[in-house]
Amino acid sequence: MQTAEKKAKKLLTDGIYDAVRYQKVQKAINIVQEDLKKGQKPSLIHQDLGKRNIFPTKPITIFDPNPEINHPLLDVATSIGKLRARLPSESSEADEKKIIE
Repeated sequence: MQTAEKKAKKLLTDGIYDAVRYQKVQKAINIVQEDLKKGQKPSLIHQDLGKRNIFPTKPITIFDPNPEINHPLLDVATSIGKLRARLPSESSEADEKKIIE
């Protein structure tokens, strides 16, 4: 996790993150670190889930030709990041909580 912390600090230093965003990133890093300490195991994640990967079967089928093995919350973080990038002025913490729920 040391690498994630260094990357976040660089984004702050370079002016890409403001102090509020940096604090949120630090909080996310801490959550993942605590999960790992509690024994959270890596799992297959998608990283780019979208309409093109979902098939309307019962139960729903999600196809990924290039899955990754990583922390399961990374998919949630990626979805939140994509939402914030698309709707930076309209998205909010409430939108982020909807994704998590």
